Amino acid sequence: MKRSSLVIFLCFIYGIALAQKTAVDAKQGEVTITGKIGNINPPKQIWIYMGNTSKWDSIIVKDGVFEYKNTTLLPAYGAIMIKYKPYYKGVEGYKSFFTDMNLKNMFFEAGHMEINSPVDTLKKYAVIRGSASVLQQQYEQYIKKEGDILRDQKKLAANFNQATPEQLQSTTFLANYEKQNANIQKRLDSLIRSQINAYPKSLVSQMAFFKYLGKHADNIQPETAKGIYNQFSQDIKESERGKNMVKMIDNIGKPKKEIPVIAVGDIAPEFEQLNLKRKPVKLSDFRGQYVLLDFWASWCKPCRKVNPDLVKLYQRFKSDKFTVLGVSLDNDEEKWKKAIAADQLDWYHVSDLKGWKNEVAQQYGIMGIPQNLLIDPNGKVILKNARLSELEARLSVLPL
Repeated sequence: MKRSSLVIFLCFIYGIALAQKTAVDAKQGEVTITGKIGNINPPKQIWIYMGNTSKWDSIIVKDGVFEYKNTTLLPAYGAIMIKYKPYYKGVEGYKSFFTDMNLKNMFFEAGHMEINSPVDTLKKYAVIRGSASVLQQQYEQYIKKEGDILRDQKKLAANFNQATPEQLQSTTFLANYEKQNANIQKRLDSLIRSQINAYPKSLVSQMAFFKYLGKHADNIQPETAKGIYNQFSQDIKESERGKNMVKMIDNIGKPKKEIPVIAVGDIAPEFEQLNLKRKPVKLSDFRGQYVLLDFWASWCKPCRKVNPDLVKLYQRFKSDKFTVLGVSLDNDEEKWKKAIAADQLDWYHVSDLKGWKNEVAQQYGIMGIPQNLLIDPNGKVILKNARLSELEARLSVLPL
């Protein structure tokens, strides 16, 4: 998996964590997880991600036996993962984090949980018992039913793609295809409707509905989605999560906002944001210099992991012909400034403190962080999302 794709995946998980904090039934609680997974020993590792914590935790394991405790907002959604090759820290660490692994999605609830598998794998074999077993069973039953429908949908699409020119010109063939496709959508509608009707407050129901809205938005009628949404309990509707559902329903059928793509060879779009002293800074202020435009945030763990090596790179190449301009996706000014001081980021910084709605990030089509662009003295992008080793190689041959 490429680093940029991996970062987007991590930030997507982070987004789930933020969403879970709006769940009306989320309360601070402690969960204890024990179990035995095969006969795992180092260098193999076990990692757990509990959605509300926004981080992966490694667990000490011997002969497959482990124990883990955490206090966080519960219930939570996350995963347990076996790493067959150990994760290593450093600039390239996150590149290997999701390779050579076996992962199982799961729910967590306050109390005691057990996870057991007879072999060194989780999928198909892991059995979850204890405090979150009801949620887990509910989730797995829903996923199985949804999977059956989606397999039929995939099979229908494959048959359509293999249709002959004669079939594609046949009104009977096309009408039959549309009828089958509509029937599959009705089955999906019925499935999510029955899930929410049976469990109107469940975290599983809420997450299933978000998935339903996101994955099938092109085939859903707003009235249908609204009718399904109305099955949720009143406290869910009044929560921040419920309001987000309404926003998604309101956007059904509306043109999707195109994401800008800034490519190597393009002139980097001009922008202006406020620096640490809340004075305006423009990108064009740096014309005549090579500028590394670094998108990051104080809360972004991959960003903070890279910062020490980025500091070394900057110290080696900084001059009147090269600098770094950090664009932060923070929304807390104090945390932003503290992170800059703690990581010793002695270069230029700007932010509008709007978090993911940072206007420069949206202008540049930034969907995950860290990301970077190296801009030449004429404002042209000459590198994009480069690893530090690539940046070092390029900077070494530039007239700095």
